[in-house]
Amino acid sequence: VTAVQCKYYSKTEYNHSVIAQPIRLMLRDFAKRNTENQIRYKIYGKYKSGHEKYPEELTVDFVKKNLFTYTKDKEKHVLHEELNLTDEEIENFLSLLDVNINAEDYDILQDKVINGLKSIFRCGKFEAEYYYYNNALRLVKEKATQNNEKNRIISKKDFLDKIIRKCCLISGIFSIKEYRRIARI
Repeated sequence: VTAVQCKYYSKTEYNHSVIAQPIRLMLRDFAKRNTENQIRYKIYGKYKSGHEKYPEELTVDFVKKNLFTYTKDKEKHVLHEELNLTDEEIENFLSLLDVNINAEDYDILQDKVINGLKSIFRCGKFEAEYYYYNNALRLVKEKATQNNEKNRIISKKDFLDKIIRKCCLISGIFSIKEYRRIARI
């Protein structure tokens, strides 16, 4: 299981504060889980400039100083201390964290997703973009806005079933069973 955050600031400069809050949320989640129930964490970011500020490797000292220590309502917080995390536990968290501040432009990512949908559903660009892509966006929004974490989780198979189901109900092209046979899911 992977928790993903996307930050799209293509017209602004990268600063640690932009990724600090989502990383702190991920650290809080990490601290709540037992060691057998850990998940991976990914942050993708697109920034116009400032990439040189990001270190080649995240270290315990760097994250403590630049990401886990912050001020809110004029009060200083040191999150790793509030969560009673050791340096070893922070190292473990960092081993599960992948940060990419050089993500591709939105248009390029959108084209990749649409091309992937064309391949999965063996359809043309129009169908991939206006049926499956739109259905996928709607489903992602629906899942992402659920308060209960369990309601935000979906398997690849269920995801594909749901984005085609809406299309099938509208167009009546073929049933889910026929679709699975065709797409070999």
